[in-house]
Amino acid sequence: MSDKALAVRGVVFNWLGRGCAIIITFFLTPYLVSKLGDESYGLWSMVMAFTSYYAMADMGLRGAGVKYIAQYLAVKDYESVNKVFVTSLAVYALIGAVILVIVGIASVILPYTIDLGNHSIREMQWVIFLTGATMATRMLSQVYGAALSAMQRHDITNIVAVAMQLFQAVAVVAALLGGYGLWGMAVATFTVTLTGQLLRTAFSYWLLPELSISTQYFDKQMLKQVFRFSGVNVMANTAARLLVYGGGLIVGYMWGPAMVLFYTIPESITQKTSQLGSAITQVIDPLASRLNAQKNKSAMLELMVLPPRLLTVSSLSLAIFFAFFGGSVIRQWMGPQYVEQMTPVLCVLAVARALKMSTGGLQAVLRSMAKLRVIAIAAMLEICITLVFGLTGVWYWGPIGMAYAILIAQFLVGLLFVPAATCKALDLPIRRFYLDVWPPSLAALLPPLCVAFLLDYFWAPGRLLELAVVCGLILVTAGISAFFICVPRNRRSDILVSLTFRSPVKPA
Repeated sequence: MSDKALAVRGVVFNWLGRGCAIIITFFLTPYLVSKLGDESYGLWSMVMAFTSYYAMADMGLRGAGVKYIAQYLAVKDYESVNKVFVTSLAVYALIGAVILVIVGIASVILPYTIDLGNHSIREMQWVIFLTGATMATRMLSQVYGAALSAMQRHDITNIVAVAMQLFQAVAVVAALLGGYGLWGMAVATFTVTLTGQLLRTAFSYWLLPELSISTQYFDKQMLKQVFRFSGVNVMANTAARLLVYGGGLIVGYMWGPAMVLFYTIPESITQKTSQLGSAITQVIDPLASRLNAQKNKSAMLELMVLPPRLLTVSSLSLAIFFAFFGGSVIRQWMGPQYVEQMTPVLCVLAVARALKMSTGGLQAVLRSMAKLRVIAIAAMLEICITLVFGLTGVWYWGPIGMAYAILIAQFLVGLLFVPAATCKALDLPIRRFYLDVWPPSLAALLPPLCVAFLLDYFWAPGRLLELAVVCGLILVTAGISAFFICVPRNRRSDILVSLTFRSPVKPA
C-alpha cells in the first residue's frame, strides 16, 4: 500500500484509538473521584504528574527512532535500521535501570513533602515507586513502539492500546472495589503497562522480521546521530509534559491537593480530546521523514498546508463544543459543585490546545529536515513563558491562571514563531502560509459553529448521552466541512480510495 494510503489509514485508526480512550476516561474519572474523594484523587494526580517526568529520561530517543527507522526503511537499508534499533535499545536498558534507582530515592523522600491527609507515608512510598517502575517498564520497549510507528502500523498500535486501556479500567475498578485504594491502582497500572509493552514487542518482530538485537549492530556513530536529534526532542517533550502535568503540580503545591481537581479534570478533558488531532501528527512524523529522504519537496510543502488545516478545524470544533456546552458537561459528569470553577478553565485550555495542535504538522516537517535548533528554541520559549505566567497566574488567580499562561504560550509560540520558522526553512512566504491555512480553516468552522448555536438554542441538551450526541454532530459537521473546504479536490479521491482499499498492508 502507498505511503498516502498508509497515512490515511493511520489517521483513522488513531482516531478510533483516541476515541476509545476518551470514552474510557469519560466513564472512569467520575467513578474514581467519587470512590477516592477530592483529596485522594488530587494526590493520585500529583503522583502521576510527578512520575510522568521520568518519561523525559528517554532523552527523545523514541522520536529519533521513528525518524531514522522510517528514513532507512524508505530506502530498504535494513542494516542501518538494526543499528538504530539496537543502539537505542541498549540506551533504553541503561535508562530503565537508572530510573529504578531514582524512583527508589524519590519514593522515600517525596511523601514527606506532600500533605498526605489520611494516607500513610508507607502507602504513598509504594504508590510512587510502582508508578515510577511503570515508567521504567515503558522505557524498555519504546524502541519497539518507534518501529511500529515508523512502519505506519498505527492499526496495530491502537488495537493494543485500546485493549490495554480496557484492561486497565477493569483492573483499577477491581482494585478499588477490593479496598486496595491508591496502592491497588498503582499495581494495576504497572501490570497493564508490562502486558502492553510485551505485545508491542511481539508485533514488531512479526511485522519486521529483519529486526535483530545482535550486539554487532551497536554503533557509536549511530549513537551520536540519534542523540544529536533526540537532545532537541527532550526539550520539546519537557515543554509538552509541562503543559500536561506541570499545571497540576503548581496548583497542588500553591493551593493544596484538594484544588488540583479543579485544574486536572479540565486538563484531562482537553488532553484526551486534543488527541484526536494528534492522530494526524503521529502519522505525519514518519511520512515527512520518508518524503524528505526521497527529496520530495512538493509533497513536503503540501504537508505544511493540509495537516494544519485539518488540525485547526478539528481542535477548534472541540473548543466550540466546550464554549457552548462545557458547563453542562461538567455538571452532568462531575456534579454542579464543580461547574463554576472548572468551566472557565476548560474553555481556556480548549483554545490553548487548539493553537498547539494547529502547528503539529509543522513541527513534524521541521523534525524530518533536522531543523533541531528551531525546535529547541520553540520548546524553550514554551517552557519559559508557561512557567513565568503560570507561577504568577496560579499565585493570584488559582487554576484559571495556569490555563491563561498556557494560552499565552501557545499564541506566541504556536501561532507566530513555529509557522515563521517552518516557512523560512522551506522558502515559503509566511503571508502565503497564513492565507493558505487560516481562511479555509475558519470557513470550515462556520458550519459546526452554526450547528452548535442551533442545538444550544432549540435543544439545550442536559444529559450526558445528549451531550455526546451533540459533540458527535458538531465533529461530524466539522469533518464534512473540512473535507470539502480544506482538502483539495484531487486529494479527496485519494482519501476515499485509501479507506476502501482492502489489500494487506506491507511496510515499505
